[in-house]
Amino acid sequence: MVTGEHRQLFVPSDIVQIPGLVRYMFGALLPTDPDLSYDIGLRSLRFFAFKDEHQSSSEADQLPVRSNFFDMYLDVQSLLARTMLFAARNDYAQLLLIFETIKTYVIDPHYLNKLAQDIFNFSSNGNRQEYLLRIAYQFGLHLAKITLNDQTNDSCRKNTIHWLVTCATEIGYDKIVYLMKNWKEYFSPSEAVRHVASAVLAQNFNSRLCVRDHIMRSEELASTARKLAVECAMRDPSSCALNALSLCEKDQYAFDTISKVVETAATLNQIGSHKLFTIARYLEHQGASERACKIALLAANQVVIPLTADSHHSINDLQWACSLAQCLGTEELIKLVDILIKNVRCAPVLADMIRRCTLPHPVLPKPVMIGQNN
Repeated sequence: MVTGEHRQLFVPSDIVQIPGLVRYMFGALLPTDPDLSYDIGLRSLRFFAFKDEHQSSSEADQLPVRSNFFDMYLDVQSLLARTMLFAARNDYAQLLLIFETIKTYVIDPHYLNKLAQDIFNFSSNGNRQEYLLRIAYQFGLHLAKITLNDQTNDSCRKNTIHWLVTCATEIGYDKIVYLMKNWKEYFSPSEAVRHVASAVLAQNFNSRLCVRDHIMRSEELASTARKLAVECAMRDPSSCALNALSLCEKDQYAFDTISKVVETAATLNQIGSHKLFTIARYLEHQGASERACKIALLAANQVVIPLTADSHHSINDLQWACSLAQCLGTEELIKLVDILIKNVRCAPVLADMIRRCTLPHPVLPKPVMIGQNN
């Protein structure tokens, strides 16, 4: 039954235990007639499908309203699916058939996430199960894709992305590269830079990657990860720029590219003043004081302090910008003072800013050229 934007699923109590019965039959028949046992199991997985052939595609994509019997059915069916997958762990063709059945007929992400994590944990702990690990990776890709635009369970999605990246790392080079080159299908820009690129560029990544791969290809992976960071910064500068900059400190070209992206986005007001000041402070810390000042000026241009706002949250940032501009020279200081006169309408705050601009020049730390410290 379709009501509003959700489908209410009523699961009769006598149907709930069917997967449990099938699971028993599967185990009993497997030693003597494996073909029949898998056929019965697959039929059961298809029996109570969340997709209905008579539904429109928009209705089929809607998640059902969960009920007690519905959750009970999922639990029992999950045990059946897990039993079948574990039983077929040495038969990759059979594993793919089971996976495709689940992928086609099941759209509930909670069910899929629990099942996929069980497979991943079983395949990565103790004796390595290569085929199961690859199926867990396929489950992860499927989950990441179907929940890409779902904002209802952020913690579950973060967990999925984490073990997907871990699973790809366990399998090896090709799977990690695939994630980075096809990230738009599975991740938002912020997810890609925070969870994928950062994982690849982490100090302990090479030790976790399969030994036969990482010795010759670690630099290639790092280069691909930095390219991913640049793409994410271009696509969503507000959420990704700072993380991308920190990941690309050892790549001068990538670092400069992201910095220019930030400047362009700031000019178009695509990044708020608070984030811009944070990025500017980071750049100054990295020794890029001139670029930091340029971004700080763009940030200051967005800040307007009203007549009575003598405790405005951006005052500290503006004071820091005054010190930075003063260190760099008269030209930068004049630009900042012009912005302050235009935007700071609270007299005590403006007077304090002007006073700071007349103080002796602070000494900037010695610049460090980004990209030279490998």
